[in-house]
Amino acid sequence: MEEIYERTPIRMIDAFTAAALGDLQTLRDVVSPQNVNMKNADGWTMLMYACYYDRLDIVKFLLRFGVDKSLRCRRGRTALMIAATSGNLEIIPLVLEIEVLEFKEDRGMTALSLSIDHGHLCAAQILLSSGANPDVMSQSGTPLMTTAERGHYSAAKALLSYKANPLLLNSERKTAADLASEKGHHDLYKLITSYVKTDKRDVQRILIDLSLEEYLSLFKEKNITYQRLLDMTEEEMKSIGINKFGPRRKLSIFINQMKNK
Repeated sequence: MEEIYERTPIRMIDAFTAAALGDLQTLRDVVSPQNVNMKNADGWTMLMYACYYDRLDIVKFLLRFGVDKSLRCRRGRTALMIAATSGNLEIIPLVLEIEVLEFKEDRGMTALSLSIDHGHLCAAQILLSSGANPDVMSQSGTPLMTTAERGHYSAAKALLSYKANPLLLNSERKTAADLASEKGHHDLYKLITSYVKTDKRDVQRILIDLSLEEYLSLFKEKNITYQRLLDMTEEEMKSIGINKFGPRRKLSIFINQMKNK
């Protein structure tokens, strides 16, 4: 009995599928300078599919036809953004152009924002070294705010080394340091605040220096200013919720030192 698949005609795949699958032979048969920038219903080009699926050979092939790197899909994403989202390190330099580096998609995110959002630090470093703005503000905040909230220490350190501004505020009037503190990422909080110029009367900095980060949110909630701190007794510390003897002792020693200066 003849098998059904032997009687089924062979179907040709379309150019977008070929780009996604890395089918170079099919693309050689159909791609020309006239159609290299064609889009499908979602606004995706062959280049975008190749960037998403990490098809390096396809990207190189399409570039020889002068493919437009600045085209956007319906969500506003360029090939560079898509490559950054997927963390495809060999492709990013090939589709990177200074003019598209700061293009924003529908949520206000750039290629750098997307690489950070998807946890691709190496991709982010390529973009930063190429001049990407580390302070771009999207609906989710800046890239530094994303790293602060998620506890990504290495990514935050990279952003700060490229002059990311730790004092910027999100829509809720919070800084990256605030977000790190709220999530309990104390090492990250220390890192971010170390890039902020503060004076010796900064209460948050005092708590960090005394290794009392667990009380950051408490001091903020109770609005403990530097002067109020200096006037506090151990009994008052107890009354606001500092129940452990060790932390109260540390604060008392600090207060006495400041008063004796």
